[in-house]
Amino acid sequence: MFLILGVLLYMFADVEGISGATGDKTFPAVATSGLLPASVGILFVIGLISCSYSAGGSALTALTTSFTIDILGTGGKSEAQVKTMRERVHLLMAVCMGVTIIIFNMINSTSASSRNVRSTTNSYLWQPSSHRSSASSFNSTPSVGSADTNSAMSC
Repeated sequence: MFLILGVLLYMFADVEGISGATGDKTFPAVATSGLLPASVGILFVIGLISCSYSAGGSALTALTTSFTIDILGTGGKSEAQVKTMRERVHLLMAVCMGVTIIIFNMINSTSASSRNVRSTTNSYLWQPSSHRSSASSFNSTPSVGSADTNSAMSC
């Protein structure tokens, strides 16, 4: 459903020739283009803000809960201790999310999944083994079809 709405939004922007309607700027460009009544533009902005708060709040709650229960552990602690710990972790996670947002803003990409960010990340993660330095920790695993893998598979 949301994919169809996104495609329709891009099609509308393309048909109407709305400039600057690429990536994360498509939604606000259509909302403020003047082609729609002002009430629709206001509803677009309210919807965008409410979705952002909802998604951010859900992510923050999930990170806080996971870190508090799974990493720090709550076993053997009183309810007051757990509450204090959870509040501190929540504040820490909020700061981490804020720093992440600031970093992406400093990168100045049009979206978090922009071509530059993806290509840079992919170049670090998916280099062919022949292009890596011999000191790389990634070379410790033999490549598929090498003598090491074939001997291990024959055991």
